[in-house]
Amino acid sequence: LTPDAAIAWMGALGFQDPRAALGHLEALTRGSGRGTEIQRQLLPAMLGWFAEGPNPDFGLLAFRQLSESLGDASWYLRALRDDGYTAHRLAKVVSSSRYVVDLLRLSPDLNRMMSSNEELTPRTTTELTRAMARAAARHDNVEKAIASVRAIRRAELCRIALTDVLGHAEPAAVGTALSDLASATVEAGLLLARRDVEAPSVGVIALGRWGGGELSYSSDVDCMFVIADGEDPAAATELVRRAIHIVGAPGPDPALVVDTD
Repeated sequence: LTPDAAIAWMGALGFQDPRAALGHLEALTRGSGRGTEIQRQLLPAMLGWFAEGPNPDFGLLAFRQLSESLGDASWYLRALRDDGYTAHRLAKVVSSSRYVVDLLRLSPDLNRMMSSNEELTPRTTTELTRAMARAAARHDNVEKAIASVRAIRRAELCRIALTDVLGHAEPAAVGTALSDLASATVEAGLLLARRDVEAPSVGVIALGRWGGGELSYSSDVDCMFVIADGEDPAAATELVRRAIHIVGAPGPDPALVVDTD
C-alpha cells in the first residue's frame, strides 16, 4: 500500500490515529530477527483483533511495549508463532483494559497465563496464604520478603483481571476472587509484621464488601482487628499498624488499603 492508502486502511479498521498506528507497525516489523519475522506474519491478523476491542490504538501501543520488553524470550515468540489463540487473547486484553496492561508491564512474564484456561482459574484463600507464606519464608530480609508477597498478589490480581476481561468469570465470581486475595494479603501482612513486632494473636473480622465477598478492583477493605481479653492492646495495635503499612505502602503495585475499627 502507498502511505496514504495505508492510513486510510488503518482508519477504516477503527484506529483513531492511523499515522501513530503505522509508526508502531513499522517499529514492530523493522529488522531481520526471528521475533520481527513472527511479528510481520502475525500482525495483519492482530490488527483486526485489536479493532474488535474498545481502544485499538492503545492496544497496538501496549502490544508494542510488551513485545519490546519481552524481546526474544523464546516462550513468548513460540506462543505468538504456534498458538493463534493466545495471540488473539492478548490482542483482546491489551485493547480492552489499561489495568491489566499496567500489571503486565510490571511483570511481562504474566503473559504466560493466557496460554490455557487452567492458568486463568483464580486461587483460593488457602492456596494464596500458603504461597505467600512460602515466598516470605525464603527471605531473611524483611523488604525482600515483602516484595515477594506483593509479587504474588500482583500475579493473582492479573489472573483475576484476565479471567474477567476474557469473559471466563461472572461478576460475582470476580468479587469472591478479589475478596479471597484480600484475605490472604492481610494474613501475609500480619505474618510479616511479626518479624518486627512481638504481639498476641490477632483476629480479623471482615466487614462491608469484603465481608460479603463483593470487592472490586478499586475497593479498600473494611475490618475489625480483635484480641482476647487480657492481652496487651498496645502491642496488638503496633502489629496491626505495621501490617497495614506492609500491604498498603505506595509502590508500583496496586496497594491494598485497610480501613480499621
